[in-house]
Formats: sequence, C-alpha cells, structure tokens
Amino acid sequence: MLYTTVDRADNKQYRELYTSPAAVRRPKRASRPDGTVITLVQYKAKSTPRATPRRTPNGRFIKTDILGYTVMEKRKRWGTEYPDNIRNGE
Repeated sequence: MLYTTVDRADNKQYRELYTSPAAVRRPKRASRPDGTVITLVQYKAKSTPRATPRRTPNGRFIKTDILGYTVMEKRKRWGTEYPDNIRNGE
C-alpha cells in the first residue's frame, strides 16, 4: 500500500513509498517488523521551460516518467558486518 509521497526539490523528483499494511499500522516511533519491505518509486517531476518543477493546486510536484526503483527489506542481524555509525538499522 502507498505509505507516503515525497517531493525532492534537490533532484526534481516525486517519490512514492510502498509497504505492507502491517508496517503502516505501527506507531511512527515503533520499529518496523522483521521482514518489512519498502519499495521506493522515483519519478521525474514535470518541469516548466526553465526546469522548475510544476506543482498541483495543492503544491505537490507532478510526476511523469519513472526514473528508478529501490527495494529495501528489514531483517534481524543484517548489516552487522558494518560499523554502527554507517548502518541505517537492520
């Protein structure tokens, strides 16, 4: 299910993040359950002739072409070979 959307002005992208309903139901400060998968879909933002992102009436970027996908999964003990200061959780 769609979890959240993000407008990235720094690279002129509109992003959608998807995950399971179980992960969305968790309180924001709670850790996501083991096995949670988050999929990020990156879209090019529609631009004006001056390369400024166009916006919807409510101020959000307008998505166009898909630029890429990123899929992340949380598992216990994943990443333990890396120092804590460069890890982003499990």
